[in-house]
Amino acid sequence: MKAPKRYKTCLLVTDDPDDQVQFSEALNGISSDTILISVSDSRKALTLIKKDILRPTFIFFDLSLGQVKPGKFLSEIKKMKLQTVTLVVYGKRKDVENRGLGKGVIFLDRSYSYNELQDFLSDLLRS
Repeated sequence: MKAPKRYKTCLLVTDDPDDQVQFSEALNGISSDTILISVSDSRKALTLIKKDILRPTFIFFDLSLGQVKPGKFLSEIKKMKLQTVTLVVYGKRKDVENRGLGKGVIFLDRSYSYNELQDFLSDLLRS
């Protein structure tokens, strides 16, 4: 008997509809076993994870999102000790450097093209 397919889950935390479309299209183009869930409010994203409603494989966090400061969001995620979750922060490089977001976070510069996003996601999903 064949084992059931394992799906990877990506939680995209952004209120930018263009980012939501780009991430969705890029993932659909490279992976048939990855589910993207977009949440436009960082507090809701934390609630979903804290209440164990969602256990993502990857969390993509938009630095320009306003509700919860990026450092607080990431520290809350780290407090949950989600060893199997990969955190990816994206935004402008200077914003990341100025915020000192620390270790264990992968950074994606917002100046990516669609093809660069696909390549980044493809590499990430393979790791």
